[in-house]
Amino acid sequence: MPNLAQTFVQVQSPELNLKRSQRLRQITEKIIGLPTLPTVVTQLISVVGDPASSARQIAQLVSTDQALTVKILKVANSSFYGFAREIATVQLAIVVLGIEMVKNIGLGVAVLKRFSEGKEHRLFDRQRFWAHSIGCGVAARMLALKFKDRRIADEAFVAGVLHDIGKLILIEYFHDEFTEVLEKAETEGLAIVDAEEQVLGVS
Repeated sequence: MPNLAQTFVQVQSPELNLKRSQRLRQITEKIIGLPTLPTVVTQLISVVGDPASSARQIAQLVSTDQALTVKILKVANSSFYGFAREIATVQLAIVVLGIEMVKNIGLGVAVLKRFSEGKEHRLFDRQRFWAHSIGCGVAARMLALKFKDRRIADEAFVAGVLHDIGKLILIEYFHDEFTEVLEKAETEGLAIVDAEEQVLGVS
């Protein structure tokens, strides 16, 4: 039975040349074994799904993870929510954001954190990447709220946060190739997507 990477390549092969198909298989097989979510996030999903859970209980769980705590407070204090004073506690942040939003922040942070301590690159600023990811998540949620569906809005936040995760995967698993991508983009004034196409054969 073909694995996910093989199935993906088979579906795409009619439109792709052999070299691109091989490259896609190499990439997907490398990332297919990503680890499971951290315990705190799986616990968060479980607690949020329990109608009997309180904001206090969720806050206690979130507070056990420093990175998650920081990100939740950062989102809660963003100009999008326009709270009159600084939100300094996780419990208040949960009240402002809602428990589903907190869960989705946890999911986004968990995935991004998986790559947060990987290889560094002089042309790639991880702090700027984090800020950009959160900003895109908030913006995506704001746009989705126009449809008056909070579920879609929360999912849009996760999509916005994770939209550039491919860059982190490239840095970790294809560091040399991504170095070439960044240098080509810088020296030739190309968009990252165009440089990826030239160097990797895919984008």
